[in-house]
Parts: sequence; C-alpha cells; structure tokens
Amino acid sequence: MKLNLKIHKNANIQLKGKIHLEPWFVSSGSSYINISENGELLVNNDFTLGQNIQIFVNKNAYLYFGGKDNSSGSGITSDCKILVDERIEICEDSIISWDCTITDSDWHDIEGIVKTKPVYIGKHVWLGNGVTVLKGTHISQDSIVGAKSLISSSYSQTAILLVGSPAKIIKENVCWTR
Repeated sequence: MKLNLKIHKNANIQLKGKIHLEPWFVSSGSSYINISENGELLVNNDFTLGQNIQIFVNKNAYLYFGGKDNSSGSGITSDCKILVDERIEICEDSIISWDCTITDSDWHDIEGIVKTKPVYIGKHVWLGNGVTVLKGTHISQDSIVGAKSLISSSYSQTAILLVGSPAKIIKENVCWTR
C-alpha cells in the first residue's frame, strides 16, 4: 500500500506515535494526505490508515488523531475522506469504518461566506460504514454512529447509539468493544 504526502513547507506535523498502513480486504489503493500552508496534523498515539483514504487539511486548519490508547487499535478502515477547513479532532481509541466522510465546512461560499464549525469525535467512538459527519458535530465518548447515518448536531451524552439521517439517539448506555 502506498501513502502519498503533499506537505507545505510551513505545515506542522507532530507524530507522537506511528502511522500504520494496513490495507483492508484485497484492495491495495493509495491513500493521500495533503497539509496546506500553516496546516497542522497531530497524531498522538499509533494510528492505522487503510487504503483509499483522502485527508485534506486546509490553510491554517488543524487535524488531531488520538490514536490507540486503551483499545486494541484506532484508525480508518478504507475509502474515507477527511476534509478540514478549521478544526477536526478524532480522539483516542476511535474507529472509522469504510466509506465515511468527515468535514467541518460547507466548502462553498454562500453570499461570500464559507461556513465552518469544528468537529469533535470523542474517545472510543465507532463510526459505522458510510457515515457522514458534518460541520458542528460533537459526539461524546463511548458512542456508536450506525451505518449510513448523517450527523450534524452536538451530543453531550456518553455511550449512545445514533442512527439515521439525520441521526437520532435510539439507545443509551451502549457498551462496545473492538
């Protein structure tokens, strides 16, 4: 598996762990990380990237991966996009299933204004297959977002199961392990 990097000379990358490249299934597609001018990427612990991952950190934007802390692993399976215009934090022991999109911006001007709001994904959160996380989302620790869900709200409760488009809490006090 191949990882293509495009890092601006004024970008800041801090690795306080390792990025592991691990293809899933039989595919061997390349993954991409593009960090623009004054963009920041912090990887706190070991973090796994699968194939066909596209990560874009815009000018002056910040992306945080908490990585593996207490779990058996933390990372992104495959075929996902993370697009950062301001700030996205994905905390420790979280896993992102295949075909997910996470963004903190509309990416197009509406009457001259690009709307951005930070995204926060807490510790030990599991995003199921095909989840879309939009600007302003806050998911608290120990939660699960079900497959194909669309999430764009703030949830302060921990250990919840969110499902649907738009996502709604359908179960509380969930417990999951990897």
